[in-house]
Amino acid sequence: METVNAGKSFLESLSAESYTPDGLPFDDLYSVQVKPTDEFPLKDLIKIPKNTTFVFVQQYQEPKESQSEESVNNESYIVEQDVSVVSESDTIDIDTTLPGFRSKLSGIRPLTVKQARWILSVYTMANNPYMNKQLISDSKQTTSDSMQTTSESPASVPIWIPCDGQQPEDVFYMGGQTVKSPSGQISGIATFKVSCAGPITNKASLPSFGKLLQEHKYYNDSKSVVTHGYAEYDVFGSLTNDASLLQGQLSQHSSLKIECAWENVNHILQKPPHNAKATVSIQAVPGDTISATHSMFRELHTLVSFAQGLQTGQVNWARKPSEDEESLTDKTLLLVKELQKGTLQKLDESKISNEFFDSPLHHQMVSVPKREGLDFTERLWKLFIGATCYKDVIDSFNAVFQALNSGELQPMVHRNNVTQMAKMVRLSYDRKLNDVKLEENIPLELLVEIGIDKLRRDYITYFIAEKLATLSDLDFYTQSGLDIDQQLERVQRLFNVVELSLDSKIYLQLPLQNQRSLISDALKHYENNEHTHIHTFQLTLDAALFRNLYATIQPRVWKVEMRSPSDITSVYQLSSRPVFDHVSLSQSQDVSISLELEENLHYFSTSVLCGVVEYGGW
Repeated sequence: METVNAGKSFLESLSAESYTPDGLPFDDLYSVQVKPTDEFPLKDLIKIPKNTTFVFVQQYQEPKESQSEESVNNESYIVEQDVSVVSESDTIDIDTTLPGFRSKLSGIRPLTVKQARWILSVYTMANNPYMNKQLISDSKQTTSDSMQTTSESPASVPIWIPCDGQQPEDVFYMGGQTVKSPSGQISGIATFKVSCAGPITNKASLPSFGKLLQEHKYYNDSKSVVTHGYAEYDVFGSLTNDASLLQGQLSQHSSLKIECAWENVNHILQKPPHNAKATVSIQAVPGDTISATHSMFRELHTLVSFAQGLQTGQVNWARKPSEDEESLTDKTLLLVKELQKGTLQKLDESKISNEFFDSPLHHQMVSVPKREGLDFTERLWKLFIGATCYKDVIDSFNAVFQALNSGELQPMVHRNNVTQMAKMVRLSYDRKLNDVKLEENIPLELLVEIGIDKLRRDYITYFIAEKLATLSDLDFYTQSGLDIDQQLERVQRLFNVVELSLDSKIYLQLPLQNQRSLISDALKHYENNEHTHIHTFQLTLDAALFRNLYATIQPRVWKVEMRSPSDITSVYQLSSRPVFDHVSLSQSQDVSISLELEENLHYFSTSVLCGVVEYGGW
């Protein structure tokens, strides 16, 4: 920390009034901050050492001239508002009709390119071991002897300066960091220029790959260049142009991304070759409308609301009564009648279930057999889930118990069905079932129990049928002797895994072996974490598995790194959104990159050019 503080002080001392091109003291124009690298604004583009710091220089305050009427008419008008001090009740009124309007709400105060270049020249001189002493003696402020004699220049912390992005250069950042010789001595400065442009809407507007290589070689005087490609595909983001589908009450959204990396890039927007490596990141958020299991979630959500009613005494019924619809009690009596006659298989399923909640574990894009062999309590759940009031539930249960007590109905229940309702059915076989009093919360408790049993059986049957897990893998989720709240919590965790499985199978078409690995990790994760803990699961696979996907969507991010033997790297990146927000480009939108015509694009380009200034002796 002493070195960092000394670096800041030393850089300021070299920036005395006599060295300021605008003729004003340094502190009146610029603000110097020392920040940790986790706040580095270009960390996705440029690698700097971790657990270190960098110097960040920006405008100390807006120049007074920028507020004059003349400057508003002749220059870009920059509106600044530090969003960190705006309360929820505050509003920001900005006149976006002003000429050359540029919104700047990130809290960053950029400099002009001329100012940034001057500061970099001061930084370069400050680190020059051959000029250091002479420069200090000419400065109005001198540093202590300890600063002059340290083995590493106190000002050698990397420096980064945000710029205003004005044309024609479109520079958004400039930076510098020291370069060391094999002996560990500072031998030069690597300078960076980061430019942005866009939106780019057709391939004709893209630079050629050969031009990028030539530009890199020009700055680095290198004939040998190693290239590394990177592409990120956002599968869910490519499904729709309607961003409203991703908005709503959820604080998080499901995501499915594929990140590919390879060597030897040969053209812009090159698709990952067969030898590329892919990292798949999957995050399934229950209730997200983009997910393949959204219809299934309605059934689970209704069960959860019934369970909450046991605690609060109030139930939010999922459906409203309809005058044209047959009552729940009538549907229940029809089910009992068909079971007595043994003609249930011939009955129209819609007459004894609720289609709104009828969400079997199958999807049009993947073949998952519809579950058969529902027992009596599961069929009751499919009926009762459509209840519109508490009286519906009570009347329907009374109709069932009347038929059981009379001995006219002896329905089948699964052997491992341990719900109270299943136990009463078994008692009715021997005419040992006493009158059941449906008082207080008893009807709702019976309903929640049969719902938990039915959904748990749905999910487990899916994993077994698809050969994704064994019964022993699912022991935690089938444990008996738990109260209703614990059972429901485990069913919700199991649903998270089902959603993860179906999303990966439907949208990625993962091979069975990879699906098993993913499900195994997820089952273990949710043994130790509640269902509300939304985790991102990752798999490393061969990119060739997704070649069909590359043919249908464009990457959300595409990047090439060009590296010289001296380890100097230039970067060219295309992204669906601008990388920086301290100066806006055109109005941006995070649109679908799923294309019918390959020529249609919507990208913002970011270019990082790096050159080295080498020091020499006198």
